[in-house]
Amino acid sequence: MKNPKIILDEHEFLIYRKGPNQTQWLCNNYFNKKHDNDRCKVRLITSGREVQIYGRHTHLPKRLDTSQLHSQRVTIVRHDSLSC
Repeated sequence: MKNPKIILDEHEFLIYRKGPNQTQWLCNNYFNKKHDNDRCKVRLITSGREVQIYGRHTHLPKRLDTSQLHSQRVTIVRHDSLSC
């Protein structure tokens, strides 16, 4: 897959860093803002079929067309801390 992404709760995440055992993803809104204070800092860490979520979004979700995407069953672990 050329540009993998994760759609979770109508928020889009893009790969930030890939390691041997886990992949870090950042909210797409992080990359779309020029100033650090405006960036959404929610991140995901995936390892196998487990997805860990850190932080809370600073913006509303976008309505995305997911009809052409491939879905997978995963375990989601939410860490609702406000600091990322």
